[in-house]
Amino acid sequence: MGLVYGGASIGLMGAVADEVINGGAQAVGVIPTFMLKHEIAHEQLTRLHLTDTMHTRKTVMAEYADAFITLPGGLGTLEEIMEIATWRQLYQHEKPMIILNINGFYDRMIEHLKYTTEQGFMKQEDLDRLVVCNTISEAIDMLQTVVTIDDAVDTEKMAGSNS
Repeated sequence: MGLVYGGASIGLMGAVADEVINGGAQAVGVIPTFMLKHEIAHEQLTRLHLTDTMHTRKTVMAEYADAFITLPGGLGTLEEIMEIATWRQLYQHEKPMIILNINGFYDRMIEHLKYTTEQGFMKQEDLDRLVVCNTISEAIDMLQTVVTIDDAVDTEKMAGSNS
């Protein structure tokens, strides 16, 4: 399996990218140019896309991805999984969405989403689409069950382009 992510060489996702690359799989990074001065772009990726905005970044990442997996993270991670879940709610994709709940990291968020559903602000089917896995092996097994990867990613194609 390959990786589509934000393109940094540092932090948790930098380490994940290193392992994907070391395993011989494709690693595609997508980073807005303004973030280049804040993050250290990974130099060994299959492809590093530079975008103009965060919105474009998320669009490109979503187009490339066959599934979405949320690892423990901060504000950007929370924003991304909520946006991709909203896109699914609005029928913009039908891709699997997994929350990797290592050591209960997302327990409180999951409880809040359940509460949101109980209060009528979210449909149960939208909550059910956010699959919670508590271990890495459980998440990988889930991905292998729900995602069919036929070909390598066309890393030359940009989101929204017809070429």
